[in-house]
Amino acid sequence: MPTYKAIIFDFDGTLLDTETFHFHIWNEILSEYNIIVSYEEYLDVFAGVPTPVNAQMLVEKHNLSISQQALLEKRENLALERMKTGTFKMMPHARETLDFFFDKGYPMALATGSPRPDVDLLMERMDLAKYFKITVTRDDVKVSKPHPESYQKCVDFLGFPKADYLVFEDTPNGALSAKNAGLTCFAVQHDVREHPRLQHADKLFNDMKAAMDFLRGNKLI
Repeated sequence: MPTYKAIIFDFDGTLLDTETFHFHIWNEILSEYNIIVSYEEYLDVFAGVPTPVNAQMLVEKHNLSISQQALLEKRENLALERMKTGTFKMMPHARETLDFFFDKGYPMALATGSPRPDVDLLMERMDLAKYFKITVTRDDVKVSKPHPESYQKCVDFLGFPKADYLVFEDTPNGALSAKNAGLTCFAVQHDVREHPRLQHADKLFNDMKAAMDFLRGNKLI
């Protein structure tokens, strides 16, 4: 019998290649304050961290003349507007991975730190909604990742014992969220510079194909 019976995915950077999009959105906003964030700094500090936390950090670090809430609203309004016309692509092998689990009848859930409007828009544009029994966004929890609440909501909804779940994540905060929920987590991260910060995941892979090859080869799915 397969070890895993239900699958939970992170969204940004795990299924959908949105990190460069969010990087450019932040820099477009911050350019008004003569601040430029490098992509390396973005990956180290911003990626996988809830946007409200990033906004608060920026206000405090740069002593900005705008409140955390106002900066957050400005950033999220711009992101949502850009998402309506922007071009997005799936992460390598993500679509075929979703199709595999979908065709085999695995219940799937999505746990993301992104806000509901962004997620719903991109799910529709990329034809992703059909794969998931439940989608838990930042707006559906009291505390976002690395707190376990988003994953716990998926577990409660799908109803399997925790040992039956496999989580796919790409950031340290996301993997910590899954582990804090008591779930097995595979980190999939093509940027090897991030690998030292993902050692708390149960397994670490460069791409989704490598993860799926491991699962098949060990008869875990």
